[in-house]
Amino acid sequence: MYQHARHYVETRRKRVGPADSELESGLSGREAISPSASDYFVSIGLDWEYGLEPVLALKRRSGVTIILGCYDTIPVDFPEVSFYARRDVFDEYFLQLAQVADKIFAISHATKADLERVYRRFGLSTWPGIIALPLGCHEPGVPGTREAGPSDDNDLRGRFKALRSDQGFILYVSTIEARKNHRVLVQVWQDLYRHYGSDIPALVFVGMLGWGVDDLMEQLRRTEVYRQGLVLVLDRVSDNELAALYRTCLFTVFPSMYEGWGLGAVEAMSYGKVCVISSAPALLEATQGLCPSLHPFDFLGWRHVVTQYWKDTALRQAAESRLREVFLIRTWMSFGRDFETLFRKH
Repeated sequence: MYQHARHYVETRRKRVGPADSELESGLSGREAISPSASDYFVSIGLDWEYGLEPVLALKRRSGVTIILGCYDTIPVDFPEVSFYARRDVFDEYFLQLAQVADKIFAISHATKADLERVYRRFGLSTWPGIIALPLGCHEPGVPGTREAGPSDDNDLRGRFKALRSDQGFILYVSTIEARKNHRVLVQVWQDLYRHYGSDIPALVFVGMLGWGVDDLMEQLRRTEVYRQGLVLVLDRVSDNELAALYRTCLFTVFPSMYEGWGLGAVEAMSYGKVCVISSAPALLEATQGLCPSLHPFDFLGWRHVVTQYWKDTALRQAAESRLREVFLIRTWMSFGRDFETLFRKH
């Protein structure tokens, strides 16, 4: 934040001259922070990039309380589908986490259990208290946010031909990377295309390209189902466009091999849409047991359930009705209150 602020100051100074120096002097004249035993040091992620040695030194020097987070254990439990190839780096990081933190927040009960399992596997007998703080979700219709309306829905269909299909479309919102298992969906759509031809719903991927999918994307571009516009890959989708996609899709899918939470599935449910999920424990937790689930590699199962929810409108509407009655949206405000409670109870 400080670097961005300095860049802003320099840019303004060059543009408006030396007269506008109040902000710059305010930044350059800051006093150094000197934490004490009554203070907290909180990291909400990416601290593994820098190492925790300086944090431990700070703790020993000042007595400050250290609260760190765990989003998932992918690099040590599933290194084959992790962008970070060096598992030993994360073995060391999770051990440091146990040494440095006074408390650890995990983004789901599933992640909490995974981290405890890692520590037992490492041979540890004790570790800091791990608190499960499930993530929040945007609540459609919250005052102060502009939700997509019918005009947005029409604009979206105008931009993307595949969304104008009479058969509708099915949505997967996720970074496109190996762990997210887009491959099983591509295989299902190829098979559906061979059986039904063009009379199938479009499959829409929303998300940036990540790690480990170069071969998949190359294969996808060569398929007839892609050339016919029945598999669509969208990147840099705005919030309003994403809301329109959620509103107008038939249902959503989330076949990921492993998750720490599963925000895309919860978002879909917040719009009243069914999400067919994998049996990853965090996804089962996040969706409150209200969505159909399958093993991530069960090709025949995915083909069957996708076809079932595509063709059976009554089934889909009944599932949506149940979501509206039972699903409880956990807002970001609720997450924030629980995060504050974590401090107050320390």
